[in-house]
Amino acid sequence: MARPDKFPEWARVPYVDPVVGGSNIVEPPEQQKDDGWLRKQKPPAQYTNYLFNKIDEWLKYLDSNTPNYAVTTGTQPNYIVTIPGITAYEDGLTLILFIHAANASGAATVNLNGIGAKNLVGSNGSVFAANDLGLSLIYTFTYQGSEFILSNTQPASTASRGLIRIATATEVKTATDDSKAVVPTTMKVHQGIAKVWAIFKWTGSAVQIDDSYGISSITRTATGRYAVNFSTTFATNKFCVSGSVHDPTLAGGVAFDNPLVITTNSADIAFYAYTAGALIDPDLYGCVIFHGTLA
Repeated sequence: MARPDKFPEWARVPYVDPVVGGSNIVEPPEQQKDDGWLRKQKPPAQYTNYLFNKIDEWLKYLDSNTPNYAVTTGTQPNYIVTIPGITAYEDGLTLILFIHAANASGAATVNLNGIGAKNLVGSNGSVFAANDLGLSLIYTFTYQGSEFILSNTQPASTASRGLIRIATATEVKTATDDSKAVVPTTMKVHQGIAKVWAIFKWTGSAVQIDDSYGISSITRTATGRYAVNFSTTFATNKFCVSGSVHDPTLAGGVAFDNPLVITTNSADIAFYAYTAGALIDPDLYGCVIFHGTLA
């Protein structure tokens, strides 16, 4: 149903009725309000004017306090909005806008009913950055001074609380944005964190894993040699390994075993004692870390 274009205005100008000698708008007495019009009673003009006038006043009041909702049009970031009945900007004027296109070009404006373009700004008065106003999202703005200020929480940053957008895989790799959140599905592409790791030792009869991440099992194949199986999968078999072995008397490290056996979900590694020039088992503990991009 379309919004009516006119209010039912009635008795807009009070005056003294020359016929009855009183006001043309008179509130009915309480008894009349209780009984209403009686059968065959002719409603006095003053009472009828009062009722119609009050209906008009209340409709205007309710209309002025009804949220002004509209779908934006125009070319982002300069939005156009049409809402019947508004002819000027006033402090407190509220707009609820469904954004038809994200503000990919940054700082945004709105032009309501052709009155003139006004800036749309964040709740702290800051100009919106590109894509702060998301496609098909709803935002509430209130006019104050000379601009429309966001009533919703604005995008978060390191300096203020706000709404968080999920970072894309590309944004996670670039790692230059401090206003977007990283979730598990994109964390796997971050090149600055370990994807698989384990702290374990050889007890003399079995592999004891003290702590790990992304590991399904570790099997000893020979002295100092271990097959590590991942519970997750790398994108390719091109990833790197680092680590160390703790021994009271020997300094050692870890490397891929020779011959090289690497798949996207497993790798053979070897612990080597530099000073002894031989492979050794991690009797106290060995640490192995894998870096790369997960599938």
